[in-house]
Amino acid sequence: PTNKPTLREWQPPQLFDKDEERDQKLLVLVQGLLQEKQSILIVCQDDAAVKALQQKWSNLGFPDNVIFYTNDSNRTSEDIFEQKRQKERNAKGEKIAGSLVVASCLSRGDNPDVDHVIILDLTDENDIGQKGGRVGRFGKKGTVHQLYSK
Repeated sequence: PTNKPTLREWQPPQLFDKDEERDQKLLVLVQGLLQEKQSILIVCQDDAAVKALQQKWSNLGFPDNVIFYTNDSNRTSEDIFEQKRQKERNAKGEKIAGSLVVASCLSRGDNPDVDHVIILDLTDENDIGQKGGRVGRFGKKGTVHQLYSK
């Protein structure tokens, strides 16, 4: 099988009193992982949450290896993953940078090839499992982070 839960490390959930506290922790986590050339997927509950995060981060000077993906972006998930690969790798296929994809609209079976998944919305156990299941695929280890606000 392509999906191996044993390769997936689940970090303990973190609960914050305010969205601002969670967002600050998220920003620090993402910046650190990008510096380590890690590939990150932030899974949002819906397109509005993706757009809100894009708006919050628009003035932070993030590098252009950040991709915000919504249902109305007129691209397929495969288009997004190809764009991600191009931002991460040189012509020889060597990883030269980390990347961040922020999305709400991935489907079962999508393989974004990421090192970390960050879940921001507390939903049911099956949904969380599906979102976390984007890592630990094809023999590659991955980490799931859960950052929730009340």
